[in-house]
Amino acid sequence: MHDNANALDQVITSARQQRGTMDAVQRLTLRGQFAKVRADNEARLLTAFKPLYASLSPEQQQTANALVGEHHGWHHRA
Repeated sequence: MHDNANALDQVITSARQQRGTMDAVQRLTLRGQFAKVRADNEARLLTAFKPLYASLSPEQQQTANALVGEHHGWHHRA
């Protein structure tokens, strides 16, 4: 988790330093960096979660399925 926080902190620090001075290409590049950090974090979570999930009882798996639902954590844009 420490690596995750450091990677995200670096991207955020970079964004803050360039706030108001970025052009469209720089903004899209930054969005790509955020997406990569998020994807890397999700991959780490999945690696840790798979063995845990396999060890759960069927009832616990149902609870986990409900907590990690289809749209959990997603924010839709109009």
